[in-house]
Amino acid sequence: MERDSIAHVLELDTTRAAELPLCPRCDRAIRTALSADYLITHELCHSAVLHHGPEFFELLDRVLPEWPDRKDKLEKKMA
Repeated sequence: MERDSIAHVLELDTTRAAELPLCPRCDRAIRTALSADYLITHELCHSAVLHHGPEFFELLDRVLPEWPDRKDKLEKKMA
């Protein structure tokens, strides 16, 4: 499956910095590249889809097909 650019899918203006709301527990998890990639992509998807319904996960699949594996690794780190 070919990955779509998150900026392209969400039509983001990549010339502007954006603040992403991350949960306080995520501070320690974001220190690894895989976790940061998943967390940031997850939050960017929320700019298009506010809930965790099927539409959200379809979008997440388009931009980060390996998200389930990254989420599992993150959850193990956070445990």
